[in-house]
Amino acid sequence: MTTLLCSECRDILLPMMTDQLKHHLEKQEELEACCQLLSNILEVLYRKDVGPTQRHVQIIMEKLLRTVNRTVISMGRDSELIFKVASPRRPAHDCHGDFQNDFCIEVYASRPKSPPK
Repeated sequence: MTTLLCSECRDILLPMMTDQLKHHLEKQEELEACCQLLSNILEVLYRKDVGPTQRHVQIIMEKLLRTVNRTVISMGRDSELIFKVASPRRPAHDCHGDFQNDFCIEVYASRPKSPPK
């Protein structure tokens, strides 16, 4: 994860990494590895010594927020992975609280609503 310390490296690697994470989470494959990778990425973005990270957090939010939420919802309540999936979102919220909340509202508001059943 030391390559993610460099902002230019994150610019290149994060889109590819988030695409792969999304693919595996949607297929319910390698969930533990996905949780660990996402946690490691967010730990780097939470650090104060890696430069500006808001754009990188936005990339993760745009590509993974809905998928991570769906993955958590689809897991049983007794699944140990729920805590591993949900816990990486905490540092991003602590670091970018107001930005993240505004961004989530914007992303979810722009999505078409499902018709009532």
